[in-house]
Amino acid sequence: MKLIGSEQPLRISQGSGSVCCPAWSSDGRYVAFQRCTGSRGTFVVPALGGPERRLTEKGACIGLTWSPDGKFLAFPAKDSDADPWHISTLSLDTLEERDISSPPANIIGDHLPSFSPDGRKVAFMRISSPWVTDIYLASIVDGQAERRTFDKTVIGGIAWSADGKNLVFASHRAGDMALWKIPVSGGTPERLAVSSTNAARPAISRQGDKLAYIAGSTHTSIWKLDLDASGRAVRPAKPLMVSSSWDYGPQFSPDGRKIVFDSHRSGTPEVWVANADGADPIQLTSLKVLSGTPRWSPDGKFIAFDSRPGDHSHIFVIPAVGGSPRQITNGDFEASVPSWSRDGRWIYFTSNRLGIWQLFKVPPQGGAPIQVTRKGGFAAFESPDGSALYYWKDNDYGIWKMSLPSGEEARILPLRLDWGQWAVLNRGIYFVDRSRSNPTISYFDFSTGRISKVAAAEKSLTFETPAFDVSADGRSLLFVQLEKAGDIMLVENFR
Repeated sequence: MKLIGSEQPLRISQGSGSVCCPAWSSDGRYVAFQRCTGSRGTFVVPALGGPERRLTEKGACIGLTWSPDGKFLAFPAKDSDADPWHISTLSLDTLEERDISSPPANIIGDHLPSFSPDGRKVAFMRISSPWVTDIYLASIVDGQAERRTFDKTVIGGIAWSADGKNLVFASHRAGDMALWKIPVSGGTPERLAVSSTNAARPAISRQGDKLAYIAGSTHTSIWKLDLDASGRAVRPAKPLMVSSSWDYGPQFSPDGRKIVFDSHRSGTPEVWVANADGADPIQLTSLKVLSGTPRWSPDGKFIAFDSRPGDHSHIFVIPAVGGSPRQITNGDFEASVPSWSRDGRWIYFTSNRLGIWQLFKVPPQGGAPIQVTRKGGFAAFESPDGSALYYWKDNDYGIWKMSLPSGEEARILPLRLDWGQWAVLNRGIYFVDRSRSNPTISYFDFSTGRISKVAAAEKSLTFETPAFDVSADGRSLLFVQLEKAGDIMLVENFR
């Protein structure tokens, strides 16, 4: 917390672990927040510091809001792994929870709730698929949801005007993240005349005369770490590709001569290819929607990736030299994060078509998907010899191994790590270890079961994105780092 006009912030959360989503009580005496790691949950702490009180173990760090009368908190929750996120309220008197939104099945769900000034409605964003998002309003009384935007793009925060007549929100609807205003009753969004670029997470004072938001040229870059024959870092990591946009999802080609990656440098996330030294980047797709998680075929002739032509993501294949992408999955569900079998006969992918995330496979030419996992799975890679399938799980956290073709599974790396920050080789798994106070690049050895530190990150590492790969010969490692964080901006005399 910091006072406006003062440069000295006051730390008010004292526990360990990552925190997010602070929300003021109506009288300004308390702040609610969520903790995403360590002692997880939703907490309340005095605004000037003091003991934390955990209200519930729920708290996914995807939104929190405090009702104007001070009696309720609202946040996204789930009844089971198979259900999408919905908005729930928590009574601070009884700690009783009540659902106030009912999203359809097979979508990600409802995030970032915001109470109206009169406390009768909650605005939130409904996510069908990553980058396929719109704003909805739900009544506290009956939960009836009304759609207010129809852009199917990224929403980066929602705030109510003090009089409750307008919503201010951050959106990528015009090709960049900017602030927009729309009447609560509906209509055409109007762009706000703020000078900052990459504006997000708006907040409006209760008096309505101040607007705060995050702004800045936050972006990522792809870094390379050279390894010796034993897997140790030869020298400090160096940036491989640096741009003023977002680059992530790198993967070496099978022969190690090229990399494929996702980039926003054209305005929307597309698939790009470059030389292994980062030179000569070439845009491979021009679909104008979120397209990414690219993966090479074993012969290096094709690239599989996911894209969102409608409300859901699906798997596409494109020649590595360029051409027209070919869609190989269909349906009213998510299909994303592809990877190839070592013999090139199958493409594995993740889908929620049965409720929870499971792994499926489909021939590169398309066809009926075949279910691979039965107890959950996400982001799969075959072992180099094709004898096993390695994949990530969330609630049953860690990296799991399934023997092929028997289907017997076992957890081999019982650590909480991000789904897109690990790579498997013959001898072990490289991964970003977030169990330490400062995330490090580490190595898990199959033969000894030991974890060893490979290198420390120089900057903040990304999370929940594909951001990691190791070359087939084990001598080069790619990872993604944040190059700059945002600033908090303040607009006074806001109208």
